[in-house]
Amino acid sequence: IADLQASGTKLNAIQFDEMESFEHSKCLPLSIPLVVQPESRKILGFRVCSMPAKGPLAGISVKKYGRRADHRAVAASSLFEELGARQSAQIDWRSTWQSTFNIITKS
Repeated sequence: IADLQASGTKLNAIQFDEMESFEHSKCLPLSIPLVVQPESRKILGFRVCSMPAKGPLAGISVKKYGRRADHRAVAASSLFEELGARQSAQIDWRSTWQSTFNIITKS
């Protein structure tokens, strides 16, 4: 991001996506929202945050570790703010993470 700002490069398109991983157990999942420049596939930024377990592991996770905070929207918003792209009407946004992406971009 600092390189883009220093060079004065304007972004025409941004692709937003999310990966999932886990801490030391699948009952402790992590979300990794990231923003990529589609043409070059260069990663422009990312965050790592906690999220609640899903599916059959959800009950096991709550029982063993307690309720897990969901910081996905906060992490994605922070990422957009760092890019400064959230305020730009000139950028073509692309995402496969539609439900949360739509909530974040409307806030």
